[in-house]
Amino acid sequence: MYSGELEVQAKRKAIAVLQDEINRILNASRELGTLTESLMKKDKKAVKNTLEQISTIEEEVENLRRKITREVADVGGLIMNRENLLNTSYTMDEIAGYITGIAFKLSNVNIATLKSSKLDKDISELISLVVDEVYKLNEIIRSLNTNTANAIELAQETQTIEDTSLGSVDRTYKAGLSQFSGSADVYFRDDNTAQTDIFNAIGSDTSNTINLYPSGTGQGIKLSGNVIITGHSISSNFDGMVEASITFQGSGALTRTPL
Repeated sequence: MYSGELEVQAKRKAIAVLQDEINRILNASRELGTLTESLMKKDKKAVKNTLEQISTIEEEVENLRRKITREVADVGGLIMNRENLLNTSYTMDEIAGYITGIAFKLSNVNIATLKSSKLDKDISELISLVVDEVYKLNEIIRSLNTNTANAIELAQETQTIEDTSLGSVDRTYKAGLSQFSGSADVYFRDDNTAQTDIFNAIGSDTSNTINLYPSGTGQGIKLSGNVIITGHSISSNFDGMVEASITFQGSGALTRTPL
């Protein structure tokens, strides 16, 4: 079997475990909402049951994190981005731990004080935000196994720096450093010099220019920037075309040009 195909299979198995992890974390975050409702109703039995469910979910997530560690260790160097998979798994394990900690602290809050301070609605809103963000993470993990040729993904992120004034009751932030990174899935051609140059650029400090154009009529925004190639892999099916996956890290600004 072609080594690239072995990598794809190993990565899919690892991502399947990640999907199990995030599904359980999503359930745990939703249980926080149930916990809040039970606390407001002073239903001690329901509070106890919810705490036990959240604790059980954390244990399940930890077991899945151990499973993915074993999966990645078994395939050795087959998975090119194995460190990213492991880091993601450990991060999700931490999220599950945070949810358990939040649940425990909530269960010990004085409800009368919570209501008199009018913080019950704020807590419910915060929990809703947590559920929304975990749901988004769930969708991202679910999409990792899609492998559409010629699809390009690009993510831009800006760090935020807190600049809250002393004595202020509301936190304020300002924009900090920004960065972008992405990946591209293409059909592999060994006679394409551009692809060869990209593969040879791995491990080099030399940056390459990337230009992304809108499809269809060509009207829209062109994205341009300098990138450093961080990795690539090649996969092949028995009856399909050879595909290549390329990952890159932006170096400098990502510019937008109207067309």
